[in-house]
Amino acid sequence: NLVKQTKYDIVLTDIKMPVMGGCELAKHIRERYDKDELPIIAISANNPEKGMLCAKQCGVNDYIQKPINPDSFLITLQKQINCNINQIKFIEQIDTQGNSILDVPDALKRFVNNNELYTQALRSFINDYGDSVDKIKGLINSKNTNDLIDYLHTIKGISANLSAKEFSLITAKFHDNVKYGKDYKNLLNEYGVGLNNLKKEIEEYLGIQEDVIENENLLNDKDEVLNILLEYCNGHNTKAIHFFKEVSYKLKEDSLLSEIQRDVINYNFKKAKEKIEKYIENNSK
Repeated sequence: NLVKQTKYDIVLTDIKMPVMGGCELAKHIRERYDKDELPIIAISANNPEKGMLCAKQCGVNDYIQKPINPDSFLITLQKQINCNINQIKFIEQIDTQGNSILDVPDALKRFVNNNELYTQALRSFINDYGDSVDKIKGLINSKNTNDLIDYLHTIKGISANLSAKEFSLITAKFHDNVKYGKDYKNLLNEYGVGLNNLKKEIEEYLGIQEDVIENENLLNDKDEVLNILLEYCNGHNTKAIHFFKEVSYKLKEDSLLSEIQRDVINYNFKKAKEKIEKYIENNSK
């Protein structure tokens, strides 16, 4: 729908998505624009040969392997659109005190040195997948193999982008064993141990960041923040996404604010609007 409303320079799409896959999206776009009019770059955590084959069949221009390498990404982007992209000079990274579970310098390269964005991604991972062992057990008990494979695939890709390399490898092995009918009972325990270690390191890293970030000028009033967000969501205004930079870190940990932030990041302004209106209605009685 967005492509119908606005002429974009380029489209980046993951091949594997929950509602509409990247290949299906590309086919819809190709009904409207050819490869020269609107380039499409596909992104996937699949093996390169399989990912490239799938991408070609869908009519995309190029393919990028996850986890994304910033230099390769910029080169690929420059091939497709007429622009001058300077190579990013990576600044000296934050001291991570020798942490091995999270490769923070590597991750910050992928996040183009945007530590705030990386911190936000780590928080989202904790919120979305911190209790993933319970969900995995539920999927196993219900013998819902397809959903289990998709769920592990998602976690594998996200953890790789966060540069949680060891945990991503554990998840990849778990995913492959489930997908190809191999024994994975011991891997569930290994996954749980790896997840707990990763959560501890993420929480430690987030604590360090909060200690060094000035929080005085950020918004702390929940009602004020929600009213501003409601105005943005009513107009489907993408300023809602960037607005969270002005919200205090403590307030962003609020469960409702966390949900709304995920909604607007995914451009689901209607869902975010409904949650805000429900909150206002309940608290005005």
